[in-house]
Amino acid sequence: MSRADPTLLIVIGARRIDCGVMAGNAWRLESVRNILFEPQTEGLLAALRQLSGFQSTPAANPTAVETGEPIVEAGRARADTRVDKRPAITQIKVLISEAWLPTISVPWNPACMTAATAQSYAQVQLRAAGFEFSSADEIRLDDAPYGQPRVVVAYPSVLLETLGNLARNMGARLVSVLPLGLA
Repeated sequence: MSRADPTLLIVIGARRIDCGVMAGNAWRLESVRNILFEPQTEGLLAALRQLSGFQSTPAANPTAVETGEPIVEAGRARADTRVDKRPAITQIKVLISEAWLPTISVPWNPACMTAATAQSYAQVQLRAAGFEFSSADEIRLDDAPYGQPRVVVAYPSVLLETLGNLARNMGARLVSVLPLGLA
């Protein structure tokens, strides 16, 4: 994938999603929008499902941008033959507020030297910090140097599944999902 490939960048805050398509070094101004949602998991997931309309972004439609309407109606482009289609989005990058991701810094421990023991150590530390997560959630540790504190993040499986479905529906690759604080 080259830098010119259209990339959907999604920034998930505590109550709002900001997103837009970048191709090359420029934003497609007509694609930039925000979606407000209730600060509950279901509100976030419903807001993410609204993004499927980015699959075939028209070259220009200022009315849709001004009103906040989806640029493309679900699954089909508007019947305006004067508007050329831009290339489909090829990749998706997501930044997520720590409000949605249990995130802690833990002291280095020899358990971090192997993947299996690092996962167990991370889970114990998350629970000790008071975070709840399911066994289906994905626990990731950063790649800190030997002896340095590690950052542990728990990605809710339902969130990753929704993002994966969005990418599949758009025919794009989900290339990164990172906490805002680590970006």
